[in-house]
Amino acid sequence: MLRLADDVKESLSLRSAHEILELLSIWKSVSVRELCEFTGYSRNQVYQALSKLVEAGLVRKRGAGVFELAEDELARRLADVYRYMLVRELSTKVLTLLSSIKGESPVREAVLLMRKYEPIFKSELKWAAHSLAEYIGESSAMENR
Repeated sequence: MLRLADDVKESLSLRSAHEILELLSIWKSVSVRELCEFTGYSRNQVYQALSKLVEAGLVRKRGAGVFELAEDELARRLADVYRYMLVRELSTKVLTLLSSIKGESPVREAVLLMRKYEPIFKSELKWAAHSLAEYIGESSAMENR
């Protein structure tokens, strides 16, 4: 059984830390600005979570305002779990979006999903990316008429 150190447990108690780890598991390195944009958290909240994650050894600073996953077995395993869960979640969201083709909201949501999770769509959900791109294109064409 894997035993987690107290600082790791503390960092994982923050919801924002989970969202940041999820994003780092697919983007590899992300700026604080992007983390704020993708999560909706303030810079303060993002820096607080990053501070805990760095302290726990799960994340490291790569440059000015840019962070990446640490090269550590625990960080790698957590990233694998986040990627696996994300693939399942995104597959469900895409199928729901495509089956609800009504109005502007699904188009906007589809665009946001593709932008936020682009790497995972390219690597593991190509079918979904193609379907969403077609849907967005058709919806845009209908709006221009």
